Amino acid sequence: MTAPGIAAARFLWGVVLGLGLGLLYGFLRPLRRRHLADALFLIGAFPVWLYFCFGVCRGDFHLGYLSGLFIGGILFHCTLGRLLQPVWKGFWGMIGRFFLVLKSFFRKITCFLKKIIASKKKKCTIE
Repeated sequence: MTAPGIAAARFLWGVVLGLGLGLLYGFLRPLRRRHLADALFLIGAFPVWLYFCFGVCRGDFHLGYLSGLFIGGILFHCTLGRLLQPVWKGFWGMIGRFFLVLKSFFRKITCFLKKIIASKKKKCTIE
């Protein structure tokens, strides 16, 4: 049987780690339409879960301890997560615009290189 003080400490550690997972989920939330965001969240959540189960709980994890992770994530989303949503949307919007500029830049370069290569091929066939 686990002492109440140890159980409360493990639950509170779960809430703290859940707050971190809520931050990660809020950061990746604007990308939610894509499966990449879900995969990135799972990649980030798995080490947190491992640390919680085997580092904090030392292999003695129960459903009550794991509920602290979920409660922490929901608590973050309902408090600070709502305030940070515009920040994350702006960040991912800037990243998206950067990649659009990069895409158009590479498209122009490939078009330019195609013209140069085609003119050299034509020059060789004419001579």
